[in-house]
Amino acid sequence: MQDEFVGEITIGLPPNRSTAFVCEFTPHFSSEYPNMTIHLVEKTSPDLSAAVKNNEIDLALPLVSKYEYFDSDLCEIVPLETEDLYLIISDGLLRKYFSDQYPACKTAFMEGVSVTDFSHVPMFLHPASSRLHEAIVSKLVQNGTPPFMRIKTSLTSSLVSLCAEGYGVFFSTPMLLKHLYDTQPKCFESLHVFPVMEFQGTRKTLLLYHKNKYLSKPLSSSIHIIQQIYKEHKCVMDRIQAER
Repeated sequence: MQDEFVGEITIGLPPNRSTAFVCEFTPHFSSEYPNMTIHLVEKTSPDLSAAVKNNEIDLALPLVSKYEYFDSDLCEIVPLETEDLYLIISDGLLRKYFSDQYPACKTAFMEGVSVTDFSHVPMFLHPASSRLHEAIVSKLVQNGTPPFMRIKTSLTSSLVSLCAEGYGVFFSTPMLLKHLYDTQPKCFESLHVFPVMEFQGTRKTLLLYHKNKYLSKPLSSSIHIIQQIYKEHKCVMDRIQAER
């Protein structure tokens, strides 16, 4: 019986992803293993690989660029998701900053936008420690249009209402976008979500575990659950469009 399983599983993932992940993972895992503890450890992606090798964590979910590789001699590597990036903006800001193109721009931007097209719009960005947001800022600086960062914070989920009220735009990955849409759907009634072309498929999420790790039933179930919830991320844009 599943109730007989006790103890904990330890899952490592990059900072700023714990909230979205735990909201997706916990209902599935805890319904199967109600007496087990889920221990989440936040580390940078390179540190996650080392933690797996040192048996400090059971499973890791590093986020890597297409140029990064992990040691396949020691780690089992399971691709989970090739990640895209989306820009989220209120209808009011779109009307204000793209008045000469509004409302036709709403349809045109659904095909994709460039971050440089929005350099004049106030932004909510993560601190410089975020490699993705460092790349966004670098792109804008190279274009000669450094951004106006109205807010610098890693707590993006708390800024959705401010975005809906027109105080700035922010960038989201599919995982975060799904979490925000599931938890704050009312805010999205006044928001638009556009794919950012420069950052489509530039990063991917992997699932790592040590090749010598004994995969208990709870760990095997965890791997299956993680694979299933990551499959749902790529459908979030279809959901947003269909439910409007």
